[in-house]
Amino acid sequence: MRTEEQKKKHAEYMREYNKRKPEKKKSYRKNYRENHKANQLKAKYGITVEEYQAMFDSQGGVCKLCGQEETTRISRGDGIRSLAVDHDHNTGKVRGLLCHQCNVVLGQYEKHKDLFPKFQEYLDSTGG
Repeated sequence: MRTEEQKKKHAEYMREYNKRKPEKKKSYRKNYRENHKANQLKAKYGITVEEYQAMFDSQGGVCKLCGQEETTRISRGDGIRSLAVDHDHNTGKVRGLLCHQCNVVLGQYEKHKDLFPKFQEYLDSTGG
């Protein structure tokens, strides 16, 4: 385990290294992003990037539930999120690709199915 002093020295070394070789850092980040996505898809859902792309293409690049393109921005950066891989949490079976909003709502629906009729009753009774 590193001491605090060793961690500080290493951090300083890396700052200097990145100043001397900015192209290495840029290349590393690009490769990391590509490999990370592939590794995550395989580990979490058992699919490859090619299988994800095939689903994306077969859905026309839109959410399988609402039929809209993804518009949610990535929290860091200025890009747009990829469509989320929707899967059954019990079986692990991949069902399709959803936009962020539909994925979140579907997750809540699955956890609280029994409450949804009450939501509708509430809205009906309050004129909503």
